[in-house]
Amino acid sequence: MSTYFVGGEPREVSAETLDLMVERGEIAACSQTGDYYVVDDLTLIHGANGRECGAVCARALGAHYFYCEGADIWTHHENTVQTREGRVSMAYYRDADFFTCDACGNDCGPDDYAEDGICTSCYENDRGIIRGYHNERAEETLGFFNADGTNDYRRKALYFGVELEVECSGHLAESAERVRDALGAERVIFQDDGSLSHGYEIITAPMALSVQREMWVQFGNRCSRGLTSHNTSTCGIHVHVSASAVSALQLGRVLVLINDPRNKSFIECVAQRGNGEYARKGKKRLSDARHRGSVETSHYDAVNIQGEHTIEFRLFKGNTRPDRIIKNLEFVAAVLDYCATAGASELLTAPFLAWLARPDNRKSYSTLYAFLCEKGYATPYNKACKDARSQPITEGN
Repeated sequence: MSTYFVGGEPREVSAETLDLMVERGEIAACSQTGDYYVVDDLTLIHGANGRECGAVCARALGAHYFYCEGADIWTHHENTVQTREGRVSMAYYRDADFFTCDACGNDCGPDDYAEDGICTSCYENDRGIIRGYHNERAEETLGFFNADGTNDYRRKALYFGVELEVECSGHLAESAERVRDALGAERVIFQDDGSLSHGYEIITAPMALSVQREMWVQFGNRCSRGLTSHNTSTCGIHVHVSASAVSALQLGRVLVLINDPRNKSFIECVAQRGNGEYARKGKKRLSDARHRGSVETSHYDAVNIQGEHTIEFRLFKGNTRPDRIIKNLEFVAAVLDYCATAGASELLTAPFLAWLARPDNRKSYSTLYAFLCEKGYATPYNKACKDARSQPITEGN
Protein backbone atom coordinates (compact mmCIF):
# COMPACT_ATOMS: atom_id res chain seq x y z
CA MET A 1 0.00 0.00 0.00
CA SER A 2 1.06 3.59 -0.62
CA THR A 3 0.22 6.73 1.37
CA TYR A 4 -0.75 10.26 0.39
CA PHE A 5 -2.08 13.12 2.51
CA VAL A 6 -5.27 15.15 2.41
CA GLY A 7 -5.47 18.11 4.78
CA GLY A 8 -2.59 16.59 6.70
CA GLU A 9 -4.40 13.28 7.19
CA PRO A 10 -2.89 10.12 5.65
CA ARG A 11 -4.81 8.05 3.11
CA GLU A 12 -3.73 4.61 1.91
CA VAL A 13 -4.14 3.38 -1.67
CA SER A 14 -2.49 0.78 -3.83
CA ALA A 15 0.72 1.70 -5.65
CA GLU A 16 -1.13 1.50 -8.96
CA THR A 17 -3.80 3.91 -7.78
CA LEU A 18 -1.16 6.32 -6.48
CA ASP A 19 0.58 6.34 -9.85
CA LEU A 20 -2.70 6.98 -11.60
CA MET A 21 -3.51 9.91 -9.31
CA VAL A 22 -0.08 11.40 -10.03
CA GLU A 23 -0.66 11.05 -13.79
CA ARG A 24 -4.03 12.80 -13.50
CA GLY A 25 -2.44 15.67 -11.56
CA GLU A 26 -4.51 15.04 -8.46
CA ILE A 27 -1.53 14.55 -6.16
CA ALA A 28 2.17 15.44 -6.26
CA ALA A 29 5.29 14.89 -4.15
CA CYS A 30 6.49 17.53 -1.70
CA SER A 31 9.86 18.81 -2.96
CA GLN A 32 11.19 18.92 0.61
CA THR A 33 9.91 15.69 2.20
CA GLY A 34 9.08 13.49 -0.80
CA ASP A 35 5.63 12.63 0.63
CA TYR A 36 2.57 12.79 -1.64
CA TYR A 37 -0.17 15.39 -1.10
CA VAL A 38 -3.25 16.51 -2.96
CA VAL A 39 -2.13 19.41 -5.10
CA ASP A 40 -4.36 21.92 -3.25
CA ASP A 41 -2.33 21.21 -0.08
CA LEU A 42 0.98 22.11 -1.75
CA THR A 43 2.46 25.60 -2.18
CA LEU A 44 4.45 26.57 -5.27
CA ILE A 45 8.10 27.47 -4.60
CA HIS A 46 10.22 29.85 -6.68
CA GLY A 47 14.00 29.79 -7.03
CA ALA A 48 16.54 32.61 -6.85
CA ASN A 49 15.69 33.49 -10.46
CA GLY A 50 11.99 33.86 -9.64
CA ARG A 51 10.93 30.79 -11.62
CA GLU A 52 8.84 27.93 -10.23
CA CYS A 53 11.04 25.10 -9.01
CA GLY A 54 8.70 22.79 -7.06
CA ALA A 55 5.97 22.63 -4.45
CA VAL A 56 6.05 21.84 -0.73
CA CYS A 57 3.68 20.82 2.04
CA ALA A 58 2.62 23.10 4.90
CA ARG A 59 4.99 21.42 7.38
CA ALA A 60 8.04 22.04 5.19
CA LEU A 61 6.85 25.50 4.20
CA GLY A 62 7.09 26.99 7.68
CA ALA A 63 10.42 25.39 8.48
CA HIS A 64 12.43 26.08 5.32
CA TYR A 65 10.73 28.73 3.19
CA PHE A 66 10.04 32.44 3.22
CA TYR A 67 7.14 34.42 1.80
CA CYS A 68 8.24 37.55 -0.05
CA GLU A 69 5.35 40.00 0.05
CA GLY A 70 6.85 42.28 -2.60
CA ALA A 71 7.08 39.50 -5.19
CA ASP A 72 4.12 37.48 -3.83
CA ILE A 73 6.14 34.26 -3.92
CA TRP A 74 7.49 31.62 -1.56
CA THR A 75 11.20 30.82 -1.82
CA HIS A 76 13.83 28.93 0.18
CA HIS A 77 15.51 30.88 3.00
CA GLU A 78 18.81 30.52 1.15
CA ASN A 79 17.36 32.58 -1.72
CA THR A 80 16.68 35.68 0.41
CA VAL A 81 18.53 38.91 1.21
CA GLN A 82 18.38 40.90 4.45
CA THR A 83 17.77 44.56 3.66
CA ARG A 84 17.18 47.60 5.85
CA GLU A 85 13.48 47.25 5.01
CA GLY A 86 13.44 43.58 6.01
CA ARG A 87 14.14 40.26 4.32
CA VAL A 88 13.16 39.89 0.65
CA SER A 89 13.61 37.25 -2.04
CA MET A 90 16.59 37.48 -4.37
CA ALA A 91 14.18 37.70 -7.29
CA TYR A 92 12.45 40.76 -5.80
CA TYR A 93 15.79 42.26 -4.76
CA ARG A 94 16.97 42.07 -8.37
CA ASP A 95 13.77 43.16 -10.09
CA ALA A 96 12.95 46.02 -7.70
CA ASP A 97 16.35 47.75 -8.12
CA PHE A 98 17.60 47.50 -4.55
CA PHE A 99 20.97 49.15 -3.90
CA THR A 100 23.76 49.02 -1.34
CA CYS A 101 24.11 52.27 0.63
CA ASP A 102 27.67 53.63 0.39
CA ALA A 103 27.49 54.97 3.95
CA CYS A 104 26.02 52.19 6.09
CA GLY A 105 26.61 49.26 3.73
CA ASN A 106 23.00 48.05 4.07
CA ASP A 107 20.87 46.82 1.17
CA CYS A 108 17.97 49.22 0.64
CA GLY A 109 14.88 49.49 -1.56
CA PRO A 110 14.56 51.97 -4.43
CA ASP A 111 12.18 54.18 -2.41
CA ASP A 112 14.95 54.56 0.19
CA TYR A 113 17.46 56.19 -2.19
CA ALA A 114 18.49 59.73 -1.22
CA GLU A 115 21.44 60.86 -3.34
CA ASP A 116 25.05 60.00 -4.20
CA GLY A 117 24.55 56.32 -3.33
CA ILE A 118 23.26 57.13 0.19
CA CYS A 119 20.02 55.83 1.72
CA THR A 120 17.52 58.26 3.23
CA SER A 121 18.33 57.16 6.78
CA CYS A 122 22.05 57.91 6.43
CA TYR A 123 21.28 61.11 4.58
CA GLU A 124 19.02 62.25 7.42
CA ASN A 125 21.42 61.11 10.14
CA ASP A 126 24.40 62.48 8.20
CA ARG A 127 26.99 59.91 9.22
CA GLY A 128 29.18 61.53 6.63
CA ILE A 129 32.56 59.82 6.28
CA ILE A 130 31.67 56.96 8.66
CA ARG A 131 31.16 53.89 6.48
CA GLY A 132 29.48 50.55 7.12
CA TYR A 133 31.23 47.94 9.26
CA HIS A 134 34.12 46.40 7.27
CA ASN A 135 32.81 48.17 4.17
CA GLU A 136 36.34 49.00 3.03
CA ARG A 137 39.88 47.93 3.89
CA ALA A 138 42.36 50.57 5.01
CA GLU A 139 45.31 49.09 3.11
CA GLU A 140 43.32 49.06 -0.14
CA THR A 141 41.91 52.56 0.31
CA LEU A 142 44.95 54.30 1.83
CA GLY A 143 48.00 52.21 0.96
CA PHE A 144 51.10 51.73 3.12
CA PHE A 145 53.27 54.33 4.89
CA ASN A 146 57.01 53.70 5.28
CA ALA A 147 59.39 55.46 7.63
CA ASP A 148 61.19 57.11 4.69
CA GLY A 149 57.99 58.79 3.51
CA THR A 150 57.25 56.42 0.62
CA ASN A 151 53.99 54.56 0.18
CA ASP A 152 55.07 51.38 -1.60
CA TYR A 153 54.34 48.01 0.02
CA ARG A 154 57.42 46.10 1.22
CA ARG A 155 56.77 42.44 1.91
CA LYS A 156 59.16 42.01 4.85
CA ALA A 157 58.52 45.41 6.42
CA LEU A 158 56.81 45.49 9.81
CA TYR A 159 53.67 47.61 9.45
CA PHE A 160 51.35 48.62 12.29
CA GLY A 161 47.65 49.35 11.94
CA VAL A 162 45.33 50.64 14.66
CA GLU A 163 41.59 50.17 15.15
CA LEU A 164 40.44 52.56 17.89
CA GLU A 165 36.82 52.26 19.04
CA VAL A 166 35.31 55.44 20.48
CA GLU A 167 31.94 56.48 21.86
CA CYS A 168 30.72 59.95 20.88
CA SER A 169 28.54 62.31 22.89
CA GLY A 170 27.91 64.64 19.96
CA HIS A 171 27.29 64.60 16.21
CA LEU A 172 29.03 61.58 14.71
CA ALA A 173 29.90 63.05 11.31
CA GLU A 174 31.28 66.29 12.75
CA SER A 175 33.34 64.35 15.29
CA ALA A 176 34.81 62.04 12.65
CA GLU A 177 35.66 65.02 10.45
CA ARG A 178 37.61 66.67 13.30
CA VAL A 179 39.60 63.47 13.81
CA ARG A 180 40.21 63.15 10.07
CA ASP A 181 41.45 66.74 9.85
CA ALA A 182 43.85 66.17 12.76
CA LEU A 183 45.24 62.78 11.73
CA GLY A 184 45.08 63.25 7.95
CA ALA A 185 42.44 62.13 5.45
CA GLU A 186 45.08 60.10 3.62
CA ARG A 187 45.88 58.08 6.76
CA VAL A 188 42.57 57.10 8.39
CA ILE A 189 39.10 55.81 7.55
CA PHE A 190 36.04 55.56 9.78
CA GLN A 191 33.55 52.70 10.14
CA ASP A 192 30.48 51.75 12.12
CA ASP A 193 30.78 49.08 14.80
CA GLY A 194 27.70 47.30 16.07
CA SER A 195 29.26 46.77 19.51
CA LEU A 196 29.26 50.54 20.17
CA SER A 197 26.34 52.50 21.60
CA HIS A 198 26.88 55.75 19.69
CA GLY A 199 30.32 55.81 18.18
CA TYR A 200 32.64 54.63 15.45
CA GLU A 201 36.00 53.02 14.72
CA ILE A 202 39.07 55.02 13.71
CA ILE A 203 41.11 52.75 11.41
CA THR A 204 44.58 53.70 10.27
CA ALA A 205 46.53 52.71 7.21
CA PRO A 206 49.36 50.21 7.77
CA MET A 207 52.35 52.32 8.83
CA ALA A 208 55.86 52.10 10.15
CA LEU A 209 55.95 52.55 13.93
CA SER A 210 57.58 55.98 13.64
CA VAL A 211 54.78 57.20 11.34
CA GLN A 212 52.12 55.95 13.77
CA ARG A 213 53.83 57.84 16.62
CA GLU A 214 53.97 61.07 14.63
CA MET A 215 50.32 60.80 13.66
CA TRP A 216 48.83 60.03 17.09
CA VAL A 217 50.64 62.95 18.69
CA GLN A 218 48.17 65.08 16.68
CA PHE A 219 45.21 63.39 18.41
CA GLY A 220 44.81 66.22 20.88
CA ASN A 221 42.00 67.64 22.96
CA ARG A 222 40.42 69.58 20.10
CA CYS A 223 39.83 66.64 17.76
CA SER A 224 38.95 64.18 20.55
CA ARG A 225 36.37 66.53 22.11
CA GLY A 226 33.23 64.58 22.99
CA LEU A 227 34.93 61.20 22.55
CA THR A 228 35.43 58.56 25.24
CA SER A 229 37.07 55.18 24.95
CA HIS A 230 38.77 54.19 28.20
CA ASN A 231 35.86 55.03 30.50
CA THR A 232 33.40 52.76 28.66
CA SER A 233 32.49 49.09 28.66
CA THR A 234 32.38 48.92 24.86
CA CYS A 235 35.70 50.18 23.50
CA GLY A 236 39.05 48.62 22.77
CA ILE A 237 42.19 49.27 20.75
CA HIS A 238 43.32 46.60 18.30
CA VAL A 239 46.84 46.73 16.90
CA HIS A 240 47.53 44.84 13.68
CA VAL A 241 51.01 43.93 12.47
CA SER A 242 52.03 42.48 9.13
CA ALA A 243 52.22 38.69 9.41
CA SER A 244 54.84 38.42 6.67
CA ALA A 245 57.40 40.17 8.92
CA VAL A 246 56.95 37.74 11.85
CA SER A 247 58.48 34.25 11.87
CA ALA A 248 56.57 31.23 13.18
CA LEU A 249 58.98 30.80 16.12
CA GLN A 250 58.76 34.51 16.97
CA LEU A 251 54.96 34.35 16.91
CA GLY A 252 54.96 31.24 19.11
CA ARG A 253 57.02 33.09 21.71
CA VAL A 254 54.63 36.05 21.55
CA LEU A 255 51.65 33.75 22.16
CA VAL A 256 53.34 32.17 25.17
CA LEU A 257 54.44 35.49 26.72
CA ILE A 258 51.04 37.18 26.36
CA ASN A 259 49.05 34.17 27.59
CA ASP A 260 51.27 32.72 30.33
CA PRO A 261 49.32 32.92 33.63
CA ARG A 262 52.54 33.95 35.40
CA ASN A 263 52.52 37.16 33.34
CA LYS A 264 48.84 37.90 33.99
CA SER A 265 49.25 40.92 36.28
CA PHE A 266 51.82 42.57 34.05
CA ILE A 267 49.92 42.00 30.81
CA GLU A 268 46.69 43.30 32.33
CA CYS A 269 48.51 46.37 33.61
CA VAL A 270 49.82 47.18 30.14
CA ALA A 271 46.50 46.33 28.47
CA GLN A 272 44.65 48.31 31.15
CA ARG A 273 41.98 45.62 31.32
CA GLY A 274 41.65 41.96 32.24
CA ASN A 275 40.64 38.86 30.34
CA GLY A 276 37.40 39.44 28.44
CA GLU A 277 34.99 38.09 25.88
CA TYR A 278 36.61 39.99 23.02
CA ALA A 279 40.24 39.46 24.08
CA ARG A 280 40.50 35.97 25.52
CA LYS A 281 43.68 34.63 27.05
CA GLY A 282 44.55 30.99 27.69
CA LYS A 283 47.73 28.98 28.04
CA LYS A 284 49.63 28.65 24.75
CA ARG A 285 52.55 26.65 23.41
CA LEU A 286 55.26 27.63 20.94
CA SER A 287 53.78 25.19 18.46
CA ASP A 288 50.43 27.00 18.45
CA ALA A 289 51.90 29.42 15.91
CA ARG A 290 51.44 26.73 13.27
CA HIS A 291 47.70 27.51 13.37
CA ARG A 292 48.26 31.01 11.92
CA GLY A 293 45.62 31.73 9.31
CA SER A 294 43.50 28.82 10.51
CA VAL A 295 39.94 28.70 11.82
CA GLU A 296 41.21 26.35 14.55
CA THR A 297 41.97 29.51 16.54
CA SER A 298 39.47 32.11 17.76
CA HIS A 299 39.07 35.56 16.25
CA TYR A 300 38.52 36.77 19.82
CA ASP A 301 41.85 35.55 21.21
CA ALA A 302 43.95 38.29 22.83
CA VAL A 303 46.40 37.67 19.99
CA ASN A 304 44.28 36.80 16.96
CA ILE A 305 46.23 34.80 14.38
CA GLN A 306 43.30 33.89 12.12
CA GLY A 307 44.04 36.63 9.59
CA GLU A 308 45.84 35.83 6.37
CA HIS A 309 47.84 39.05 6.26
CA THR A 310 47.95 40.43 9.82
CA ILE A 311 48.37 39.39 13.43
CA GLU A 312 45.93 41.28 15.65
CA PHE A 313 46.63 42.26 19.26
CA ARG A 314 43.18 42.72 20.81
CA LEU A 315 44.11 42.95 24.49
CA PHE A 316 44.10 46.74 25.00
CA LYS A 317 41.33 48.81 26.57
CA GLY A 318 40.24 51.79 24.54
CA ASN A 319 41.95 55.13 25.06
CA THR A 320 41.88 58.67 23.68
CA ARG A 321 45.17 59.75 25.23
CA PRO A 322 47.87 59.92 22.53
CA ASP A 323 50.55 58.63 24.91
CA ARG A 324 48.41 55.59 25.82
CA ILE A 325 47.77 54.77 22.16
CA ILE A 326 51.50 55.09 21.44
CA LYS A 327 52.25 52.98 24.54
CA ASN A 328 50.15 50.17 23.10
CA LEU A 329 51.91 50.37 19.76
CA GLU A 330 55.31 50.34 21.45
CA PHE A 331 54.37 47.37 23.62
CA VAL A 332 53.48 45.31 20.54
CA ALA A 333 56.70 46.40 18.84
CA ALA A 334 58.77 45.66 21.94
CA VAL A 335 57.25 42.22 22.44
CA LEU A 336 57.93 41.32 18.80
CA ASP A 337 61.48 42.66 19.10
CA TYR A 338 62.09 40.74 22.33
CA CYS A 339 60.55 37.51 21.06
CA ALA A 340 62.76 37.49 17.99
CA THR A 341 65.62 36.15 20.14
CA ALA A 342 64.27 35.30 23.63
CA GLY A 343 64.68 31.75 24.85
CA ALA A 344 61.77 29.61 26.00
CA SER A 345 62.67 30.20 29.66
CA GLU A 346 62.77 33.98 29.15
CA LEU A 347 59.11 34.48 28.15
CA LEU A 348 58.27 35.95 31.56
CA THR A 349 57.75 39.43 32.98
CA ALA A 350 61.10 39.84 34.78
CA PRO A 351 63.37 38.94 31.82
CA PHE A 352 61.30 41.12 29.50
CA LEU A 353 61.53 44.11 31.86
CA ALA A 354 65.28 43.58 32.24
CA TRP A 355 65.61 43.62 28.45
CA LEU A 356 63.43 46.73 28.17
CA ALA A 357 65.53 48.55 30.79
CA ARG A 358 68.63 48.42 28.59
CA PRO A 359 69.47 51.99 27.47
CA ASP A 360 68.86 51.39 23.76
CA ASN A 361 65.55 49.64 24.35
CA ARG A 362 64.10 52.10 26.85
CA LYS A 363 65.00 54.84 24.36
CA SER A 364 63.36 52.98 21.44
CA TYR A 365 60.21 52.38 23.50
CA SER A 366 60.30 55.47 25.70
CA THR A 367 56.52 55.97 25.97
CA LEU A 368 56.02 52.36 27.07
CA TYR A 369 58.88 52.68 29.55
CA ALA A 370 57.42 55.90 31.00
CA PHE A 371 54.06 54.13 31.47
CA LEU A 372 55.76 51.23 33.29
CA CYS A 373 57.55 53.72 35.53
CA GLU A 374 54.19 55.30 36.33
CA LYS A 375 52.74 51.90 37.22
CA GLY A 376 55.77 50.82 39.28
CA TYR A 377 57.11 48.17 36.91
CA ALA A 378 60.24 50.15 35.98
CA THR A 379 62.65 52.61 37.57
CA PRO A 380 62.63 56.20 36.26
CA TYR A 381 65.85 57.12 34.51
CA ASN A 382 64.99 60.67 33.41
CA LYS A 383 62.61 63.53 34.18
CA ALA A 384 59.92 62.31 31.72
CA CYS A 385 59.69 58.97 33.53
CA LYS A 386 59.56 60.69 36.91
CA ASP A 387 56.83 63.08 35.73
CA ALA A 388 54.76 60.13 34.51
CA ARG A 389 54.41 58.87 38.06
CA SER A 390 52.71 62.09 39.15
CA GLN A 391 50.20 62.41 36.29
CA PRO A 392 46.59 63.09 37.38
CA ILE A 393 43.86 60.49 36.91
CA THR A 394 42.09 61.39 33.63
CA GLU A 395 40.08 59.71 30.88
CA GLY A 396 42.29 57.02 29.44
CA ASN A 397 44.55 56.81 32.49
